[in-house]
Amino acid sequence: MAQTSPKAPPKPPVDATPVSGGEPSISGPDGVTVPLTIMDPTLIAPDRVVIQVGDVKLTAGQLSQILDGYSDSQKVFVNGPGRQQFIDQVVRLMVLAEEGRRRKLNETDTYKNQVWYSATGLLATQTDADIRQKVHGDEALLRAFYEVHKGEYEQVQASHILIRMHG
Repeated sequence: MAQTSPKAPPKPPVDATPVSGGEPSISGPDGVTVPLTIMDPTLIAPDRVVIQVGDVKLTAGQLSQILDGYSDSQKVFVNGPGRQQFIDQVVRLMVLAEEGRRRKLNETDTYKNQVWYSATGLLATQTDADIRQKVHGDEALLRAFYEVHKGEYEQVQASHILIRMHG
């Protein structure tokens, strides 16, 4: 029976390593290294920086707003056992985005069209949530809206179509 040696775990795409002075840094694609600072965002003032990659900073408030787009079950995970995984993902996105800007990928038509579509989807989702929040439980308001727009919801079925012919 042949034995195979165990495989080494895959190397993560981004390595966090200390640089001179003990400050942590991230080495991204093409060996680009940027300083990295991570703070625990629990119970921190909203304007306090909790993640910094190079010159890009995210505050506790910004992270909270990002999490607002998550489902309740995802929020529980991210605010609990998945906190480090979430922070790692945010850092990875920040590093790769910085590299994308360096490569000028943000100037392509494909990128611009995808950003437009993503932004439109986010705006539509937030608009839907805002509408639902403001009319939730207000039966009178919903009925009034329906009465004003009733024609948009009614369907007519025709069993015969008559056409007048001149001849």
